[in-house]
Amino acid sequence: MYHLTDNQSVWVSSSEDYRTPSFLDHDLSIMEKYPNELYPTSPAVILRGSTDLKPEADLTQEFGYRTLLLDQKLKVDTTIFSKQEHDVIVLDSTTLNTSNNGSLYTKGAELDLDYQLNNDLSFNADYSYLDPFMKPETANTLSTLAYNTTASKNIEGIGARYTKDKLKLDLYAKYFEGYSQLYQNSLGGTVKAKIRGYVKTFMRVSYDFVTPKCLGKLDSTVYLDVDDALGARQSEYVYTVNGSRTYIKPEVTAGVKVRF
Repeated sequence: MYHLTDNQSVWVSSSEDYRTPSFLDHDLSIMEKYPNELYPTSPAVILRGSTDLKPEADLTQEFGYRTLLLDQKLKVDTTIFSKQEHDVIVLDSTTLNTSNNGSLYTKGAELDLDYQLNNDLSFNADYSYLDPFMKPETANTLSTLAYNTTASKNIEGIGARYTKDKLKLDLYAKYFEGYSQLYQNSLGGTVKAKIRGYVKTFMRVSYDFVTPKCLGKLDSTVYLDVDDALGARQSEYVYTVNGSRTYIKPEVTAGVKVRF
């Protein structure tokens, strides 16, 4: 990181990590008995792991710029990045074995804005652009069909936080641009499904308190989370095997956190 001025800085990051093949990747063994209504002529399908798998390699490079504006009330953070994953582990629908098949490239940019209106109220907004591309070593299979078609390229978010003493209220909404996704139907053909643009929402109400003296006055928080109360029942994904869809479901979570 290099500080251009007191309120401006640029930074560069490069990292490489690996994902070791999991137990299922190595030792998966599942037999599905057929025939059934989808595959009336198939006697059985056996899915197998592979002990010859190499770890997935992940190389990430980032460049960013940060600054403070409007009497240091507005924080601006911009980032451009490139991510390369090699030896991607997939389940090949032709051989029915796990294998290392190709590379996944993702490039994009992000913009984050955070404005502190006063001590109690702040606003934030963010924008992301993603451009993924899958390059398989062999022909596209069921497992690799959706790699370069299952991402919303443009994603926008907006939120706010209100604080009053120990009480906090967080509101956030994120819009995902629609996209087209490929999947394989029961006849073995490739079909394109369209995912319409959808919204995911988040709300949290929390209250910080001090635990009784018998616990050593530990910092604690009681909270209530409400996810996707407004964006519920929208389709966000299509499975590549049969085209069935997953839908956004509202969730409510309450809990207590104690810091030791």
